[in-house]
Amino acid sequence: MNLPSGSLLRQAVNAKQADYKREVFLQANEGFSGYLVATVEGVEGIEEGALFYRDGKIVASVYEYLKHGVSVSSEEAARCCFNALASDYAVYDLVKLSNQQVDLVLALNEGYRLKAALEKNGVQRLFAKEFSTAFAERFLASILLQKRFSESKYHLLKKLGLHKLGN
Repeated sequence: MNLPSGSLLRQAVNAKQADYKREVFLQANEGFSGYLVATVEGVEGIEEGALFYRDGKIVASVYEYLKHGVSVSSEEAARCCFNALASDYAVYDLVKLSNQQVDLVLALNEGYRLKAALEKNGVQRLFAKEFSTAFAERFLASILLQKRFSESKYHLLKKLGLHKLGN
């Protein structure tokens, strides 16, 4: 995951011990701009996700399954990030950026942007009570299935308009 450098406010904080929910609300109250990046040993190896803030609102998200080389973005990624933060094995860093840097990240990665920015009350509904391996497994399985389909020979031939040649 390529993220811009900024002022490192917190590093390798255990999400469970530090009460990540309080951290998320604290940054919203303080009008924080930057990102919280979470790393977790998930269902199938190391996973990493980022929540991007602008003026205290979560405006974008990305989540990567490093073992499989796949990533998701936007609302799906935000749900994955909050699930990961609920894990006993999650750590996070908090990096402060200027509003211009956040805007640049969004301009270069339009797919990361959430449909609507999450304020404090919107964030609360995404908090996971505990890490759900079932959620993670289902979500990863659906992503891998989509990836496999998009890479299939038939799909490639269909993209090229050659799938009907044998008929």
